[in-house]
Amino acid sequence: MLEGLEVGVSLCPERIAQGFALDELTRLPQIVSGSDQLALTRAKQMFAPLGVDLVQLELQEAEVAKLFLNSWRYVVFGIANQFYQIAAAKGLDFNRIYTAITHNYPRAKGLQRPGFTAGPRLFKDTVQLAAYCRHTFSLGHAAMLVNETMPDCVLEQAKRQLDKQGLELAGMKVGILGMAFKPDNDDARESLAFKLRRLLTWEGADVLCTDVYVKKDGFVGLQEVLDQSKVIFIGCPHSEYKKIEYPKDAIVIDCWLSRPPSSLKITTGTGARPAKAAKVSDDQKDSMQRVAIIGGAGHVGLPFSLVLADHGFTVVIVDLDQSKLDSIARGGFPFMEHGGAELLKKVLKEFPERLVFTTEYTAVRDCSIIIVTIGTPTDEHLNPLFSGVESCIKRLRPSLHNGQTLLLRSTLFPGSSARIQSMLRAEGLEIGVTFCPERIAQGYALEELTELPQIVSGSDAGALARAKSLFAPLGVDLIELGLQEAEVAKLFLNSWRYVVFGTANQFYQIAMLKGLDFYQIHTAITHKYNRAGGLTRPGFTAGPCLFKDTMQLAAYCRHTYSLGHAAMLVNETMPNTVMEQAKQELARQGLKMAGTKCGILGMAFKPNNDDFRESLAFKLRRLLLWEGAEVLCTDVYIKREGYVELQDLLSQCKIILIGCPHREYAGIKFKDGQTVVDCWGSVAQTPLTILPAAA
Repeated sequence: MLEGLEVGVSLCPERIAQGFALDELTRLPQIVSGSDQLALTRAKQMFAPLGVDLVQLELQEAEVAKLFLNSWRYVVFGIANQFYQIAAAKGLDFNRIYTAITHNYPRAKGLQRPGFTAGPRLFKDTVQLAAYCRHTFSLGHAAMLVNETMPDCVLEQAKRQLDKQGLELAGMKVGILGMAFKPDNDDARESLAFKLRRLLTWEGADVLCTDVYVKKDGFVGLQEVLDQSKVIFIGCPHSEYKKIEYPKDAIVIDCWLSRPPSSLKITTGTGARPAKAAKVSDDQKDSMQRVAIIGGAGHVGLPFSLVLADHGFTVVIVDLDQSKLDSIARGGFPFMEHGGAELLKKVLKEFPERLVFTTEYTAVRDCSIIIVTIGTPTDEHLNPLFSGVESCIKRLRPSLHNGQTLLLRSTLFPGSSARIQSMLRAEGLEIGVTFCPERIAQGYALEELTELPQIVSGSDAGALARAKSLFAPLGVDLIELGLQEAEVAKLFLNSWRYVVFGTANQFYQIAMLKGLDFYQIHTAITHKYNRAGGLTRPGFTAGPCLFKDTMQLAAYCRHTYSLGHAAMLVNETMPNTVMEQAKQELARQGLKMAGTKCGILGMAFKPNNDDFRESLAFKLRRLLLWEGAEVLCTDVYIKREGYVELQDLLSQCKIILIGCPHREYAGIKFKDGQTVVDCWGSVAQTPLTILPAAA
C-alpha cells in the first residue's frame, strides 16, 4: 500500500479517559505492537520515557484488544440501561433497586449506573467489532439497541407522567439539563442529549437546552430552564447540577440516577453475635425464636439453619429426605461448605436443643416464622414454573395459623410473593409474607450470611418487622424494599453476572474464530487497567441460578430482554465452541473425533465445589458422545458411577477438555502430544511479554 516503501507499522492503542490524558499517559500501561522488530522497538522507545508498563502484542491482537475493551464497556453500560428500561416499564424505581443491589455488595461492584452511553468511541468500536466477526457479535448488537433507545425511554417516561395529569408534550416547554456526552466534560460529540431534543421537538414540545460547559447557539441559562420547564430531563449530570433544588411541580426525569433514591431505608448492622439469643421483646421471646426452614437440608437451607441456631434461634429443619436428615443429625455435612462441618459439630455439641429434624410439615405449627427455600424454576419453554411453590404452600396450609410470617428466600418470579399472600387470604389466613432474597456465593454461606447486607421486604409493617428481627442478630445491614422490588433485585443481580460472563465468552469465541490467543489479549487489556477490572475470564457459565434467573427476568418483561437472550445463546454454546476447537486440532493431525478417547477434567458447575447441578460439562459430554468419541470423566470432588481416576484419564486420553478447573488441577503436567482444550485459561498459557516501567 505504501508503493514499495519499507516502512514499519506499529499500533499502540490509546486507552485514555477523556479529560484525564495528562495523568493517564504517564500512569496506565501501554499496549505496543509492530509489523517487525524494528517497528516494535521504536514504539517501545517512544513510550518507555513515560515510565509506564509496556504490554507487547501482535498487530492484530492489539487492534482487537482495543475493540474488546470499548465493546466491553459499551455492553456493561447497556446492561444497566436495559435494567432501567425494564424497571421503568414496570413502574418500579430503579434508583431504589440499584442502591439496594450495590450497597456494600462486592459482586455487584461492576454494575454501572444507567445513563446516555454515547461519545465518539464506544458505539463505533462495538460496531467495528461486530463487522470484524461478520455481525455475529450478538451482545454488541443487543447493547446498541438498548443504549440508542435510552432517549426514547425517558421520553416515554415523561409522557406517562404527563398523562396522569391530563397533559401532553405538544406545546409544552421542557428542559434538557446537560448536553455533553459524559459528565464534567465539554465534548458534545455523538451526545444522545441531542437525540432526545430531536424526539421532543418531533412531539411538538418547546425544548430549552443548557450546559455548564457546552456553549452553542440557542442554549439558555440554567435558571431559565428551571423557571420555565414543566418537565426537566437530565441529559448529562455535571457535578454542578447535584445540589439543584427543582421546582416542586416540575417533573424530573433522571435516567442517570444522579440524585439519591427516594425513601430507601438502610439499617446499619452491628456485627454478628454468635451463640447469643436473638434480641426480641420478652412477650415474644419464646415464639419468635422458633423458626422453621422448608428445604432445611439443602444448599440454601442448611447453612442458614446453622447460622440462625448459632445466633440463638431454635430451628426446625423440614426436609423430605429422611436419610439426609439422619446423616446431618449425626454430624455429617452433605455438601461442600467452608466451615460447615465445624459449625454443625459445634451446634450439635453445645446447643443440640436448637436443631429439630423432621420430614413433617406439621412441625411448623409452633413456629412464628416459616422460611421457604423453594423458588420458581423455568419450564421447557423458559417461562416461570409456579407449581412447586404452590404445592409447598398448599402442603403447609393445614399447619398455618393467623399471626405467623412466611419468609420466602429463593428466587421468585416477580409478583409471586403477592400471589402467595392472596392464596393464603383466600383460605382465610392473615399471614404476613416477606421476601428476603439469598445472595450468597455457594460454599461461603456461613461467612457471607453474617457479612453481606440483607434485602428485606414485607407485605405489611408486621411482616417486615419480623423479617428484620430474624436477620438483625446476624449483624448485617438491612435494606428495605417493596415485595416486587426485592424480587426484581434478585433477578437483576444474577442476570447482571450472567451477561457479564457471556461477554467474556463471546470475546473468547470471536478470538478463537479468528485464530487469536484470547488469553494474551485478556491479560493485555486487564493488566493494571481499572476500567477493565470487571472483564472476567471465560468459561462454562452454569449452575442452578444464573441461567434460570436470566430467563425469569426475560419472561417478566415479555421476552424483550435482548441482552439476556443474547448471553444465553453465547453461554449455552460454549461446550460447542470447545468441541469445535478439539475437532479442529484433531483435523490438523489427520484424525477424527469418532473413536477418539477424550477426557473431561472436572464436572462441577464451578471450580472448587462439589455441585454439578446444570453443569455444562455434562452438555459437553453429550456432544462428544454424539460425535462418536469415547468419553472419560473425572472430578476431584464428585464421585459418580462411571467416573475414572485422574491418572487413568490423563494416561488414556488423546484430548483433554477442561470442564471445571478445580485448584487441584493447576499443576498437572500433560503428556507430550496430548491436546488440551481449556476455555477457562487455567492451563499454563504462552507468557505475555510485559516490560515493567522503569524506576
